[in-house]
Amino acid sequence: MWMKQHRSYEKIPKIRSAQFAVEWREWWCHLQPPSRLPQEETWPLPRVLPLDADEWDALCRGGNNGFFLVVLTLAWWICACHGEQRPLDDVLLAVEDVSWVVGALQLLRMYDRFLTNWYGTCFN
Repeated sequence: MWMKQHRSYEKIPKIRSAQFAVEWREWWCHLQPPSRLPQEETWPLPRVLPLDADEWDALCRGGNNGFFLVVLTLAWWICACHGEQRPLDDVLLAVEDVSWVVGALQLLRMYDRFLTNWYGTCFN
């Protein structure tokens, strides 16, 4: 909703941390590859690399509507927790999961480069 109203990044929307936590996790899960989504609802998500790097396409976006939004919304959540004097346990689990995903994306990118270079060297 905030993005649809063309809001300024400096104007943090008023959110309730408990409700936002549920909505953020649901949104984050929607962006994940199927291999990270267990049969039962669990949090944090399993740290499983997908076999196909293309499964990460929903997260591999730059610009204002890409991964930047993930980081921005985590900042909003942290601000809401501070404003409500609530513990940061849930948001820190989310930060850890996002951090793991960034590392996994980097690892897959390096692996892809390695294979591209290896195949180019071996078969040319």
